[in-house]
Amino acid sequence: MRNYTQKHTMKGYLMLLFVVYSLCCINTSATAQTELWRVTDTTYGLYSINKLIVSTSNNIYIIGHGNHLGNYSAVIIKRSADGTVLWNYKCELFNSPFYLEKSIIDSDENVYLVGNVLLGSSYDGVVVKVDADGNSLWHQSFNPSSGSDNYLSVAVDDLGYIYAVGYSVNPGINDQRVWITKFNSTGTVQWSQFYSAPDKAASGFEVKLDSNGDVIVIGNMREPNNKWTMLMLKYNSSGTLLWQQESNQTEPYSYYTFKKAITDEDNNTYFFAHLDTSTSGGSAQISDKGIVIIKVNESGNIQWSRNYLNSNYNIKTINTCYADDNNVIYFGGTGDSSMLSHGYYAALNSTTGDIIWKKLFRGSSGNGGSVYDIKISGTVLYFTGLYGGLGTSDDYYTAKVNKTDGAVLWSTTYNGFSNSQDVATKIALDNDGNIIVSGSAREYSPFETKVTTIKYGSLTDISEHNLNEMSLLTYPQPFHSSITLNIIMPGMSWGNLQLFDITGNLVAEQKNISFGEGENVIALNLEALNSGVYISHIQTQFGTIKKQIICGK
Repeated sequence: MRNYTQKHTMKGYLMLLFVVYSLCCINTSATAQTELWRVTDTTYGLYSINKLIVSTSNNIYIIGHGNHLGNYSAVIIKRSADGTVLWNYKCELFNSPFYLEKSIIDSDENVYLVGNVLLGSSYDGVVVKVDADGNSLWHQSFNPSSGSDNYLSVAVDDLGYIYAVGYSVNPGINDQRVWITKFNSTGTVQWSQFYSAPDKAASGFEVKLDSNGDVIVIGNMREPNNKWTMLMLKYNSSGTLLWQQESNQTEPYSYYTFKKAITDEDNNTYFFAHLDTSTSGGSAQISDKGIVIIKVNESGNIQWSRNYLNSNYNIKTINTCYADDNNVIYFGGTGDSSMLSHGYYAALNSTTGDIIWKKLFRGSSGNGGSVYDIKISGTVLYFTGLYGGLGTSDDYYTAKVNKTDGAVLWSTTYNGFSNSQDVATKIALDNDGNIIVSGSAREYSPFETKVTTIKYGSLTDISEHNLNEMSLLTYPQPFHSSITLNIIMPGMSWGNLQLFDITGNLVAEQKNISFGEGENVIALNLEALNSGVYISHIQTQFGTIKKQIICGK
């Protein structure tokens, strides 16, 4: 490591501090990520995250539950790519608690919120549309049978039609039924349909739109003996029921919680449910718990159903699942081994239902681990969750792994406030390959839970870059008083660094820098610079590389 300090002319003198080091041998399994920024949101009492969305313009939507002045409601925080707050929104349309279930955005960055609101003595299903500037465009609330009603999922098609699905209770005949409603872009109801099953409490918890424009409703039904049945309904865009499919788990196991469902490019649907040997759900021994995955084709026919028990696979719960373009299914959650909890993530052959590979991890404390969200990009998989820290309770845990074998390329943790319980539940990727994670971090004094979001840079693994070429990453962007340059070199070289303002004037310079092969990191103290756009030039024997940087104060 070398330290350089030198004065430069820029309307006087600018002190420029360089810290340069090279990493000639990179271990890709080691931590190598770069944190670009970290923010904590408490606006409107935001305490948990429901959805993390990055738009095509790299805006970041943090959507969750808030408790402001004793009133529970949906909260949206919109941030730009550099983490700056663009606007905050709290749904105050009903003068009553609004319990958010799901949220999505469309191509115009309109946000759709669904859930239920307590109006009078019963709960009504609610749909709210918020535009890209944080304005409520319209909202609808419904109570079809004067019972408790709830929308649990929402989807929007390419024409701007919105589909909300959930359940509606008809108290007169003690009937809980699947409820689906179609709206146009202005909130006008196009049709509403119900699906009932005798003596069964039915609910739709996911809605998907297939490539034919048909509507897939994914749900479950609870029987009088507390056993659960898988339910799948398919409607056309006019609201006509095309077919329905039900499936009971064979003894001795029973479904007790349906957690997730995803569809692939061939319109197959994969159900993920928890298994138990008990009829009430949740009272079986750890070794008897596990998950079931069921594959259903676009005609409603079951292709296969596979059980993955904790006793055989160290899989107890399912939190997240993802289907890639090759129809490989990736999923993750929590397992137990020798009474110690761990996290797991796995890849599944969607044709046969066989597990291709499965990986386990525990925290540094020897206990604690879980995967809560997964995203795929190219040949790699990203996930986030929790990690039992030694003396730090649960910490955020984020990792990047190889899709082929699950090998870790890098991982990182975040210990929030007071060494308390911190859980990252959502992960998203922006269009530049940066990684954003968000979750809840608990603070003891005052005792409250805060939503903390972290953005990691795309230059996270030297093996991803062509070592025969120079490359440069700068962060943060924009910067305030200091900036870091990551320079990848194909070999050792002496070089010069120059910094120009937008008019071409040289404002800083450092000569005869010794670069090593691989990664070189330069930290610049640019506190004396004014706000504006600057151009950095790195000149070496391998060529010159330029990068625009922005100072924002």
